[in-house]
This record gives sequence, structure tokens and C-alpha cells, in this order.
Amino acid sequence: IIEELLVLYKSQTETMKVDLRISYSEKHNNIEIIFETYGKELNIIENAEPDDIGVMIIKNKTEKIEFERKEDKNMLTLYLKMNK
Repeated sequence: IIEELLVLYKSQTETMKVDLRISYSEKHNNIEIIFETYGKELNIIENAEPDDIGVMIIKNKTEKIEFERKEDKNMLTLYLKMNK
């Protein structure tokens, strides 16, 4: 998932400044990935081609994807599916 996010980001911008946070919630039994980028507003999932294999992989492995713009930051949050 991380590699696919980085490939998508690099294909859509000239810069490569990324902050990445990964956390696990035992209570909710999920993994949360927060992918933050800086500069112009950019949602790498929505801006990608609909048939992009990376987007398909990301969407297949996640329960939910959220995008939020805060000041000069783009925050993409992914909630990964956990096996039961």
C-alpha cells in the first residue's frame, strides 16, 4: 500500500516531501495510514486514472479512504482491512 501511494504521488507532482504515520488500534482492530503532502491541493486517489492498478490495489485493501485539506497540507487517511 505504501509503495502504491508513493508511486501515485510521484506521478502527479514534482516534489517528494511526504510525512507518513502508521498506527494500529487493538480496540478497533484496524491499521490507519496517514499520508501527508504539502503544497497545492492534491488528492492522489481522485486524481489518478480510474483504471490505475495502484488505485485498485489500494481500494481493495482498505475499508475507508478519507481526504482532508488543512492549511497547506493534504491529508489522505486509509483504514486497512484486517483479517478476522
